[in-house]
Amino acid sequence: HITDPTLMREFRKELFGNMFSKVRMQNFNARINMTPLNAVEKRKMSWPFSSFEAPDYLDGTLAGDAGFDPLRLAANKDGLYQLREAEIKHCRIAMLAAFGWPVSELYHYQIAQSVGLDSLLAVGGKAPSVLNGGLDNVFALLGLGLFFAVGGVLEFELIRRRKEAPPVLKNFFDMWREDGWDSAGNYGFDPLGLGERLCSDDYSKQVMQAIEVLNGRIAMLATVGFVVQEFVTGMPVVTETPQFFKIM
Repeated sequence: HITDPTLMREFRKELFGNMFSKVRMQNFNARINMTPLNAVEKRKMSWPFSSFEAPDYLDGTLAGDAGFDPLRLAANKDGLYQLREAEIKHCRIAMLAAFGWPVSELYHYQIAQSVGLDSLLAVGGKAPSVLNGGLDNVFALLGLGLFFAVGGVLEFELIRRRKEAPPVLKNFFDMWREDGWDSAGNYGFDPLGLGERLCSDDYSKQVMQAIEVLNGRIAMLATVGFVVQEFVTGMPVVTETPQFFKIM
């Protein structure tokens, strides 16, 4: 029976961080009981590869880690960190896209009419994209240019930050250290102070990280689904499947 509050927080963090894995529970118990970790059962991958052992670098430390890497793409901890960095960036872009795509198809035409401007949607009222078209106008090109410019500045300064830390950018680009919270994708950017309000301890921080990663993965699948669906059917997703967008 665990009565110490610090130990209980560690228990909850360990339990959640490995997606409620039985092996993580065994690792935690091994540390509490001071038993050798080599006596603990090896961690397994998530379904549908649950009969295979998870790579050693997928130890449940990262939020959203289900031990799933059948192709061993990460290879080691350094590779895993780089892939998580890429994943979280794609997650954030995909979450914006998964929201903006249907909203533009639902409301852009009405907004354009109300201010007396031409609609920027592609043919058939579809969201502008590489496959749908509609990217050959000034506003779309300016938007894309701004997007890549901001992204380029962030990446350039982040690379430079690893070698030299400009004082003016120290807080914004310090993704490596923030009160002991060293996580991929952490730019130290929180103008509303949500981190302090919602993440009072390590456990709650890991919960918020897991929420972001899991929602981002769903958003990446959803955005790819929008692209393929509209390319194949030639119809906006809000028209073909209106039952999913009634709330909007």
